[in-house]
Amino acid sequence: MRDPIYTFCRELVPPSSVDRACGLSFTRAGSSNLALARGNVLEVYKIELVPYHSDTSSTSGNGGDDYVYGEQHSGEEFDLPMIQDNANNGGSSRPANEQSQKANKTKRPQMHLVGRWRLHGKIMDMQAVRGNEHGIENLVVSFSEAKMAVVSFCAATQSIVTESIHYYEHEQLQHTMRNSDAVSCALRGDPEGRCVVLRIYDDQLAVLPLNEVAENGGEGRAFGDSYVVDMRATSNIRSIHDCVFLSGYLEPTLALLHEPDAMWAGTLDASVDSCCVTVVSLDLARRSASTINSVGRLPYDSRTLVAVPAPIGGVLVVSSSALTHVANGAVSCIAVLSKAAARGIGCSAADAIDRTSEGLGLVLDPRQCAWAFVAPAAAVLWTQHGLCLQLALHTDGRSAVRRIAATLVAGSAKPEPAADAWDDVGVVPSCVAELRVAYDDDDDGGSPVDAVLVFVGGSAGRSILIQAEESSRAAGDELMDVDADLYGSSSKSSGSLWRLAVADELLGTGPAAAVEAGASGSSGDDLQVVSCAGNAWRGRLRVQQRA
Repeated sequence: MRDPIYTFCRELVPPSSVDRACGLSFTRAGSSNLALARGNVLEVYKIELVPYHSDTSSTSGNGGDDYVYGEQHSGEEFDLPMIQDNANNGGSSRPANEQSQKANKTKRPQMHLVGRWRLHGKIMDMQAVRGNEHGIENLVVSFSEAKMAVVSFCAATQSIVTESIHYYEHEQLQHTMRNSDAVSCALRGDPEGRCVVLRIYDDQLAVLPLNEVAENGGEGRAFGDSYVVDMRATSNIRSIHDCVFLSGYLEPTLALLHEPDAMWAGTLDASVDSCCVTVVSLDLARRSASTINSVGRLPYDSRTLVAVPAPIGGVLVVSSSALTHVANGAVSCIAVLSKAAARGIGCSAADAIDRTSEGLGLVLDPRQCAWAFVAPAAAVLWTQHGLCLQLALHTDGRSAVRRIAATLVAGSAKPEPAADAWDDVGVVPSCVAELRVAYDDDDDGGSPVDAVLVFVGGSAGRSILIQAEESSRAAGDELMDVDADLYGSSSKSSGSLWRLAVADELLGTGPAAAVEAGASGSSGDDLQVVSCAGNAWRGRLRVQQRA
């Protein structure tokens, strides 16, 4: 019998908004798993491709989506809603003949809950690293204010196991001013799997080296001893805003966005372009860092770095109204998203300005936007207002980006109700995770094909799993590509458009602005809680009842 007295509080409903997401092979080798952080709750899902059959005969009020509660795990008293395996497309407005032709051939990815565990502390960030066995990855989780832990999955007990805990809350490391926890506890992983970095106390980096896995599967740790690098002392780098690893280097290479001299709005007359991007190489054996190159005179409001995959490479520097591509120690392109941004850029970078997308008139909050690269030259951007844009990077045949074309996919400056709520990909993002699931294509003789999946965690309650498919181009575009290959062209890109289709979703109550309780019947025994959820322009009412 449980004690009915609670001296402090009792949590009836767990955190429902997704704060962090990470794609990895966690449960077994070659599996496609998705790890989600909801406050202090860690959830692991398995992504599977199942045959999709359209069911237009459903009479449910929400267009045919059957939401159920998952099975309980670890003795929890709550369950979060998921979608059944036979959930349809929520009343899709696609033509009926097209659905009937592809009903037997289409495979749709779905999320299946593997386990849910409550941790001792709010999860600030997550990163996938290689584990003790080939094909299996571990999960590095960071906590406030300067801690991280390495966890793995035990197939025998179907639970998580803590491999190690790393603690950096020492007085000798706290001599610098502390940023917010969300910035200080950011995790970054090397694409080659050589190390993982935790940012602590502004300008210090805690480095966790990763060991090679033995070919014979012998005993040994998958990680080495961690150490701390003070970027102020080693490379004279201070006021770090963001950092990201770069691929294609022999040593772990980190790009740092920092501001040598602190700026604010009152000092813009003296200097407009005050941010810098410095590329440093980490020597894991000597536990040191050396500077490779540095690029200065970037917009003062630059706050986020996005790594561009090979073969283009480099980084995208995100500011409030511009996207700047930096590669090989030089600025190749500054794509402005509004006319005001073009006037605010200094004279030193005027030659690299690209005005292709200035008619959008966008103002971004770099730290509240989410990015996902579906191809080396194609990316999807979700803004802080729920707008979804596709970005196409046009190069000159090498790694230099000359033009960035942005196309609005979902949302508008004056939001209107979507024709189909299921197909709406415009969500307010809190995190993004990229996944790839291999399956056999029946149309291509059973050859394996990788499905590009993007999970977008929503801070306003709705989180969606999107399948990105490259649309076929017209014959005229293909002829232009052939001419460009034969005779050369000053601007080359993939030129392909990507179709974003919602494959699955997770529902949540989202942040509650106001809560009111009342009786649902005349007896007054059944109480219901009505809350206002959502963001500024996508609000909704949530009705909850104790099960």
